[in-house]
Amino acid sequence: MLPGKNRLLLVGEQFRAAPGTLERLRRWGFDCHIAPTLDAARDVLRSEAVDVVLSQERLTDGSGFQLVHALSGLPVTAYVCVAVEDGFLWVPAMEQGRACWGRPAIGPSELARVLRERSRLVR
Repeated sequence: MLPGKNRLLLVGEQFRAAPGTLERLRRWGFDCHIAPTLDAARDVLRSEAVDVVLSQERLTDGSGFQLVHALSGLPVTAYVCVAVEDGFLWVPAMEQGRACWGRPAIGPSELARVLRERSRLVR
């Protein structure tokens, strides 16, 4: 069993417009926080413990990659969403507080599988 309570921080304006995604994550047992900007994400991280961070690459005030630096030293798993030609991929950035740059990017369905599996392990 993994530590934590499946507290998830979603960073980027796009997550506000995705009520179906939020509902699915909540059904899977995630307590979701949304931060539309890099500064808002930093504020959440100062006041809330989170287990997983999913960030858009491009934020109105910075990037998801900058956010990863703010996660240094926290026991967090993080992915950054990067646009590609016909869609997007999720780049693994941290795994339980350790940088994991260089691991293969995954598609949306694979990220959903990873999150569902995590939710089963934490319950």
